Amino acid sequence: MGQWFQRFVTSGLHGEVSDATIQGYLRSASQIEEVWQQIDDSVETLIAQGMAPWDAYAKMGYALAFVRACRTNVVFVQELMKAHTAMDPTNAGYLPKVTYDQALALCEHIEPYLEEAIKASTNPRYVRSTYAFPLALGPHIRYTNQRFPLPHLQGIIGAAQQMRDWAAGLLAKYELALDAAKTPVPQAVATHLEEMKSELKLGDFHLRTGVDMVGQLSNRQVPDELSERAEGFLWEAMESFFKVSQLVANPGASAQPPHRAPTMVSHEQQYRDSHISPQSDPGVPVQPSPGVSNMLNQVIAGPGATQEAPVQSSPGASDLLNQVIAGPDATQEAPVQPSTKGPNAVDREPHRNKPAPEDNLLETLSDVYGEQKKDD
Repeated sequence: MGQWFQRFVTSGLHGEVSDATIQGYLRSASQIEEVWQQIDDSVETLIAQGMAPWDAYAKMGYALAFVRACRTNVVFVQELMKAHTAMDPTNAGYLPKVTYDQALALCEHIEPYLEEAIKASTNPRYVRSTYAFPLALGPHIRYTNQRFPLPHLQGIIGAAQQMRDWAAGLLAKYELALDAAKTPVPQAVATHLEEMKSELKLGDFHLRTGVDMVGQLSNRQVPDELSERAEGFLWEAMESFFKVSQLVANPGASAQPPHRAPTMVSHEQQYRDSHISPQSDPGVPVQPSPGVSNMLNQVIAGPGATQEAPVQSSPGASDLLNQVIAGPDATQEAPVQPSTKGPNAVDREPHRNKPAPEDNLLETLSDVYGEQKKDD
């Protein structure tokens, strides 16, 4: 009974979710080490046959990028779960909702990435059709006005530290291969190597900043709102390490725009770097919808004015005009949100006080209907 009650409190009161689905995804990635080893062996074989190291790595570049992206997601999920269990061992098997959603979003890319890695490594005519490079880390799960749990942040730190060491090791291995080449290294390859080193240092900066912020949060020395900033720095660090691990063997791919990872649909979540709405993207102009007050002004002015200044139709506009013609009873059946008069509105009763913006639009429609009856 005690264990049942604990599960009830965990899932019901604390809003935590069973991690059974996440565990299933992780078990499905058991082949990743085998696939990765086969791809590395292919690179070594090409170099042993006399191919230049940069050409050998580039030939297997897509396969390496996909298998490394797959491993990044696996490690990220494992560290999120490990940190939560370490914080509360008695609550093993359950995750906070934000942690569960983030882990699930990453897990959904494990199988597709591994599948693409196998295709790219075994098919000489492989052509990527779904993904562009560099792949984007994510989706990035965030809640509105909600503090990230401390174990969630510690899990990202653990993942970032592992990915940093791993990316640095991949970079060092690639550089050693270039140094051992029997032919001069092309300038484009040397420049790309320096760019990857710079990206690694940028990730180090973001990781150190995020770690320092989380340390302050754990000591309760700063407001909880700082958790969002800390999580943002840690995520940027992960993005840098994710980029280096993919592109160290693929010079030239970094010049292409990153692929936007698919997002999970949820009305209470926000996604950064994975979904951009027209309202938040400065490059996409937002077309203003015609105001209700402008349509009412045209009804008052008569059909001639409507012909001179046509109004673009919008959902619900025809219903609104039908309600004006049908009378007050029809209008009351379908109430409309309040609106203010436009600058060109004609005030037929100058001594009447103008309604405040928060007045109900039903009163405005009733006035318009009454004025039309007087004109008749």
